[in-house]
Amino acid sequence: MSAVSSAANEMTEQLAIEWQARGFDVQVEPRSFAGLEDVFRYYQPDMIATKGNEKFAIEVKSKGVKSNPSAEQNLERVRSLFQRHPDWKFQVVYYGQAQDELPKLALYQLQSELQAVDDIGSVDTRLALIKLWSLAEALVRHIYPDHTQRPQSPGRLVELLAGRGDILPGQAAQMRGMAAKRNKFVHGDLTVAVTAQEVADMKAILSGLLSEQRAASS
Repeated sequence: MSAVSSAANEMTEQLAIEWQARGFDVQVEPRSFAGLEDVFRYYQPDMIATKGNEKFAIEVKSKGVKSNPSAEQNLERVRSLFQRHPDWKFQVVYYGQAQDELPKLALYQLQSELQAVDDIGSVDTRLALIKLWSLAEALVRHIYPDHTQRPQSPGRLVELLAGRGDILPGQAAQMRGMAAKRNKFVHGDLTVAVTAQEVADMKAILSGLLSEQRAASS
């Protein structure tokens, strides 16, 4: 996978999380969508987000295409396809070529965010799991800043923690299972079920790691 493709995928995944948190049903790289058959004959959006009468088709592009007349013409052709569907909005999200530096959060900030997971879980356990994976990445970045300068996949986080002995084999297996559910959900599989116990297990693993870091820094 090229660096550009990787950056686009990371941006699309982040957008999916954000739109789901806003209550939208999200599909990443859908192959079809009822009512848009004529559009899909010529174009496949990177993401579709719907909530009631709100309908968005989203394209993720590098900022570099703004200076590319051919790419801009292609986007205009796509916009024209959606003119036949006034109930839909076509939206282009641009990402930068350079990777922004990711912040290293303080341990007290991570602790505060971890405590907020219960409130999210009372509304939707799947969103709580998304929050926990965000916390997992922030925590691993605190522990291993030299190895996590770029965004990390859940699988990479688990392998890093397991490989360095920070989590037990059983905990690694639990996290891999929850990573699979997280990935399915953010890519539009809304049938994924996440139990309150799974959220509690993931939270307990992160809480243990956080406690170890706080003890080491005191």
